[in-house]
This record gives sequence, structure tokens and C-alpha cells, in this order.
Amino acid sequence: MDSTDRPWSRENSGAAAWRGPSPQSVFRRGLDPVAALQPVTVLIADDEPVVRMVLEDMLLKLGYHVLCAVDGLQALEIFRQHQDVINVLVFDLSMPNMDGEELFSRVRQLSPETKTIMITGYNEIVSLDHLRSQGLSGFIAKPFGVDEIKSEIGRVLSP
Repeated sequence: MDSTDRPWSRENSGAAAWRGPSPQSVFRRGLDPVAALQPVTVLIADDEPVVRMVLEDMLLKLGYHVLCAVDGLQALEIFRQHQDVINVLVFDLSMPNMDGEELFSRVRQLSPETKTIMITGYNEIVSLDHLRSQGLSGFIAKPFGVDEIKSEIGRVLSP
């Protein structure tokens, strides 16, 4: 099977299909307990390929299942198709075709219970208060490391 048979693979438009660690490796590698106790799927929406791939690798190593989108429009399409399994949307604010604020608004309309984490540079923090008032679950300023994303996902998924 080549990448054209897998529409959400990294090789095809920068997206990934249901990638995650094997069940045997979850406890052996000391992964995030939130991800180890139940399958958690994270949808990443970021137009920067390096950011998207590094974040995907971080989340896979933590034990999460990951889907990726290159912009807000593709993220909304993926979300509509898989919203029953997506637990967290991690999105950049500045993206082509549909920005993060519009993506956030549409995802909230479709599924208000889905947790949302905005990742963005310091110059875009002005939208943070507005999005928080609309139900944004979390925020991480770029650049960030694995500890920050692990902590924020764990926090937004906590009861």
C-alpha cells in the first residue's frame, strides 16, 4: 500500500493516520499515564511542517494516537470524519485557508466537549482571552517542549 491509499498519512499532505505506540510498549516505556489508561487521540493543526512533525513525534512517544492537518480547513475535514474519537485539538492560530480562530469556533459548534489547546507565538497572544471566553481549554506558547505539551494535555483531560 502506498501513501495514496492512506489519505491521512504523513506522506500525503502532511497528515498522519491513527499512529500510536503498541499496547505492549505503553507501560514499559513509562508513557503519560493519561494516554496509557485509555486511548487518547489528538488532532494537530499547524501549517509549519517542522512544528507539526516534532509535535507528532512528541505525542506518539507519550503514547497518544495522532492525526495531523496542514491547515484549518483540512483539520475541520478530519475532525468531521473522526470527531467520535478525537479527544483533543491542538491548533496554531495563524494558518492558511482557515485560521485557528475559525477552526476553534467550528469545532466548538460540532463538539463543545472536545478539548482545545492553542499553540502559537508570543505576538498572537491577543486572541487568547477572547478564545478562553469561548471555551478554549488550554494554551502553550511556542517554542515548547515535551513536558509542556504533556502537562497541558493532562490538565485539560483531567476531570
